[in-house]
Amino acid sequence: MESHIVSYQDNYIARLLSEQREIPFVSVKVGTFADSESYVVLKHEERLREKFIILVHQFSLSEILNDQIMKLCFVADFIKQVGAHKIIAFLPYLPYTRQEKSFCEKYVGPIKLLSDYFMCTGIESVITCDVHSLQIQNISTFKLYNISMAPFWSEVILSFVQKNNIDTKNICIVSPDEGGIARVHALAQLLGVSAAHIDKERKFPDCAVPLKLSGTVDGLVAVIVDDIVDTARTAVQAAQLLLDSGALSVIGCFTHAVLSEGAYKRLENSAFDKVFVTDTLCANLPMFKHFDEKISLVSCGDFLTTQVGTLLALNFSV
Repeated sequence: MESHIVSYQDNYIARLLSEQREIPFVSVKVGTFADSESYVVLKHEERLREKFIILVHQFSLSEILNDQIMKLCFVADFIKQVGAHKIIAFLPYLPYTRQEKSFCEKYVGPIKLLSDYFMCTGIESVITCDVHSLQIQNISTFKLYNISMAPFWSEVILSFVQKNNIDTKNICIVSPDEGGIARVHALAQLLGVSAAHIDKERKFPDCAVPLKLSGTVDGLVAVIVDDIVDTARTAVQAAQLLLDSGALSVIGCFTHAVLSEGAYKRLENSAFDKVFVTDTLCANLPMFKHFDEKISLVSCGDFLTTQVGTLLALNFSV
């Protein structure tokens, strides 16, 4: 079946996927009325009728996430009404995956409602990367395909240690919490190195306190790997804990650079020797233009589009 890539933003990952897979790219306009309501415009919408649609969106740090989600749903619903055969979404960063449960942990979190929104608008499957919690698969109504960033981070780490004359055997991959243990062990296995994790307690939203280290980093270069860096408080405290535990230095690798207010300066002033973040989110905030030697933005576009291409071929015959 003929497929098309659709996006209401001109993001480079959508263009790259279009070029790599030789799939036509269709740009949809989402405008705003004077009262702030949104509307969708697509010329020659018949192009999408009976087509397999890959809806690509990179969430932006300069626009409210909830507004972007609603626009994405409006576009998907429009495509469904046009008569698309099937719609899947490729969202490198998927919001609300940290909220599979309510904060009091008594009820289902808003990710369930988000998945219901997607299904109602015609999005049957979502492709993302380094999802925070795979547990959302148990409550989501859409089919979730999660791309592991372990091979990508393996290359970044190997390049860094070689450039800095560090013996690979002298590094330890560390998860800043229990939730990332599986992710860290997968990466450690790829590199053939040891792994450790930090136990922490979340006292209230956006504030977690590292408690103790499980494993050893004494005399090693510790590499903290996590899916999201948001306020950076946990990451910064974890880096200090690792130094206090005997680590020679601490490196950070974070897939989704949310970097809410104050996070960048916390990282700059932290015990990290080096921090790497990727561009799964649109890197259009001023801070991204001023990364220094300590904090580096590494592009994962080629890696992601290659992985998505393989996934599409295996699961959707695209």
